[in-house]
Amino acid sequence: MKKKWGFWLAYIRKFNLDKWIRSDSAAAWLFLAPSLIGFALFYVIPFATGVGYSLKRNP
Repeated sequence: MKKKWGFWLAYIRKFNLDKWIRSDSAAAWLFLAPSLIGFALFYVIPFATGVGYSLKRNP
């Protein structure tokens, strides 16, 4: 059975993009890290805290 997204692997191998993907991924994560930290700090953490408080039982 053929994989659904298997053609991407052939495309990557055909144009020798393995090295480019590996080397630029570290730089991409470094550029994305500040926005991901801000997103977690100002959206994800307060949302999770609110959900946690809503599930607690009030005495």
